[in-house]
Amino acid sequence: MERKVIGNIGILDIRQATEKSLEAIQSIGNVGNIFFSKETAHLIPRLAAGNIGNTLEVSGEFNVVSGKMEISHASVACQAVPKSLVIMGKLTIKGDVTPEDLEGAVGDLVVMGKVICPQGLQSRLQNKIKHIAGKVVSYPDGAILQDGDLELDATALAALPDQAVLAVMGNLKIARGTPNDLLGRKLNRLFVAQAILCFERNASILQHVLDPQSSRKIEVIPDDYRVLDGPC
Repeated sequence: MERKVIGNIGILDIRQATEKSLEAIQSIGNVGNIFFSKETAHLIPRLAAGNIGNTLEVSGEFNVVSGKMEISHASVACQAVPKSLVIMGKLTIKGDVTPEDLEGAVGDLVVMGKVICPQGLQSRLQNKIKHIAGKVVSYPDGAILQDGDLELDATALAALPDQAVLAVMGNLKIARGTPNDLLGRKLNRLFVAQAILCFERNASILQHVLDPQSSRKIEVIPDDYRVLDGPC
């Protein structure tokens, strides 16, 4: 019988493997992640594999999601039973997900990235996480979520409802000339996960609306300075 030669592979699932099935494999290249069960743990040393990134014990039925995943109320509202998930990237829980949504739709979790979730769901979610390669970052409940960097100017602010709670999961830049009265009218509370760049005239009002859990990394540019983007 000709034995298989398998190249580099991101995920190798051996939960259903047997010693006999491994005999058909001559060699395997580098493996990013190996999923095994208690019953197949002893087979890992018998894999003729190159470098192995992670070995994860995954019991029961898991659905594997390649790349990042976003869970919203609409995406799980009609789900009849909880699903256990292996997510090969970032997991984002939207602000409209309720505790009932989470309990009814999400089983055990393995997340090979970071998790972003509302503060009110953090404890429930952490109880479901069996393995995580990143960290859990929570944002204020009821916030409008910006998953990444954001530049706020008068146009972007005008699109927000008055007295909004805004969560920026990256860096926030306040554009030159952004009116303080508009910032005060549109922002009730502001959460920023990374850093804030603003001009001096806007610094005071931003500090006033910052959420207690927000990053305090604020770089303030004097009003009479000009910002040059890119290399000198």
